[in-house]
Amino acid sequence: MARVDALPCPALTPPSRGTNATLHTIYRSVGDVRPTTDVLALIEDRVTD
Repeated sequence: MARVDALPCPALTPPSRGTNATLHTIYRSVGDVRPTTDVLALIEDRVTD
């Protein structure tokens, strides 16, 4: 199965019930939520490979 990373950006759209519902659905489906520092480390690893 392919890995999908979803990174919501609060600067692009203000928080709304629709956005929160979408994020909740992704969390329930995948169940993997990481802190920002972990996500930045994943991106850095990809850039340096």
